[in-house]
Parts: sequence; C-alpha cells; structure tokens
Amino acid sequence: MSTISAKTTTIGDCRVVEISGNLTFDYEQMKQELAPRHESMFGDAAKVIKELGPKLTITDINELTVGGTTWNFYTGSRIWCYFCVRESEWVDSNGEKVPGDYANYMFSPSDSENRDAKFARLRNGVLKFFLDGFDIYIVHHD
Repeated sequence: MSTISAKTTTIGDCRVVEISGNLTFDYEQMKQELAPRHESMFGDAAKVIKELGPKLTITDINELTVGGTTWNFYTGSRIWCYFCVRESEWVDSNGEKVPGDYANYMFSPSDSENRDAKFARLRNGVLKFFLDGFDIYIVHHD
C-alpha cells in the first residue's frame, strides 16, 4: 500500500505542493489507488489529456521499457511524468464492459522509488497499465 501525504505551502506568490511518502511496487495495488477523473494532480483528467499531445504508441512504450534505464532518458526529453488514463472502454473483474472513466495513475522519474533499479517501477508500471488498456501520456516540464 502506498502511504502518500500532501502539504500545501505558499511562498511569496507561489503555491508549493509537497508530496511525500512511499509508493507501492505492486501493480494490483496501483490499480486500487487510481485517482478518479476529477482528482488527478492536474484537475479533470479528461480535459488535461487534450493538452498533452498524442498518447504513446507501442513503439514509444518499447523505447521506454528498453531505453528508460538512465536519468538522461527522462531529462533529455523534459519528461516530468507518465500519465496513465483509463479513457477507453474496459472490462471489470466481473467480465462486464464498462465505459472509460478517466481513472488515472502517474509515474514521475524524480520519485525515489522510480529511480531505484534503473527506473524499474516506472518502466514496468507504465508497461502494465498500457497492456491493461490504459492510454499513456507524457507530461513535459519547461
């Protein structure tokens, strides 16, 4: 289970959100911890993905899985995080088809758990979400 806390502080004219805690390495637990559509770090997930550019393809996922083992892979492309969104129809645990609900999970290369073991948590997590039918987007930083 992940144990995450968030603390908001205002410094001058800037609002700073500090997120701390431990992240799970268990994919099934990650799926239990999906953020609902309107509670992602970025607000409404359905709206934000329209601003992020195209979703990743299998080629992009393969490049991440194979090549994403160094910090330079992420900094060179200005990657702040991978945003995994369930926007397409999916099959629930009862075998029923369910419309996309924009539930989401994100992986940031700057999280210590994601940097460990050559970014294994990030690379494997993004791959598993992709194979599970989630659409994957990259959030870039300036």
